[in-house]
Amino acid sequence: MINDGTVKTGANRVKTLTLDYTYDANYDVTITGSGVSSPGFTVATQDVDSSLLKALNDARANLQLYKIWNTATNNWVNPDLVTFYENEIDRIEQEMLAEGLATLESDGTILPIRQQAVTVTVDATTAQAGRTRVLTDQLVGSGTFDAPRDAEIEIINNTPAFLIINGLEIPEVNGGLFFNGIEVTADTAPNTLIEAENQVSVDKDNNHPDIAGVPEVTLIVPTLQFTAETLAASGGVPEITIQNTLNVREGTTAIVPWPDITINGPVLNLRGNLTINNLPAAGATGDVVINARSMP
Repeated sequence: MINDGTVKTGANRVKTLTLDYTYDANYDVTITGSGVSSPGFTVATQDVDSSLLKALNDARANLQLYKIWNTATNNWVNPDLVTFYENEIDRIEQEMLAEGLATLESDGTILPIRQQAVTVTVDATTAQAGRTRVLTDQLVGSGTFDAPRDAEIEIINNTPAFLIINGLEIPEVNGGLFFNGIEVTADTAPNTLIEAENQVSVDKDNNHPDIAGVPEVTLIVPTLQFTAETLAASGGVPEITIQNTLNVREGTTAIVPWPDITINGPVLNLRGNLTINNLPAAGATGDVVINARSMP
């Protein structure tokens, strides 16, 4: 095979989605998305639990777990933890009252207020840089292979919406040139590996038992070119980034729930990096919730 031109893959290896919003006089929010090869998304309004309500429920559950009476000592089995979670429940309830996330009833009962929020559910998506596979006796020419090994998925949420991710994946194997099953671009000098594989084919052809009378095959030395992104040493590390950026309390006195990031589907990037960032602003209490299935 002769490559005197350009062989290019990876046109859809980068997928980005940036969510922005506008609102009208009634504070109805409109969310728009932009980006490169962007995954689809769905906007809805749902009841949501504040981070404080989730913390309150966790504290109450833990209190019940440890609030077991020990008849031998005439005390709780673990009185320190019982005291800790009772104090924690009181602290959270007072904070919820201060933030307008709960009401104090006439009998002293504190009732959480359920909130509604806009949610954006991002469709499952995969970003992969395509591999180039060549099966032939000799690979030669002076052309270029552009099969980048990097890939990227980026979801940036600049809105007050709660973000729900249904799955993001960058496969473990991305890009590169495979010649007769050998990943030649895993080496910094792929032409050397290609020439060696060419020689293997030449030797097989010239030593075939039925080759009598056939001119010998001549080794052809390749002078192929490779983009920096195609080579293992230069190819970027695959990246998945999920980020909430908006400070929902800035510039308003309204009690706006801090948006969560919820992972509902598999997020896989075995050869690269995963960054999940829920706005690290002072006082921000948005959660990162991962709904994972236990593995056997």
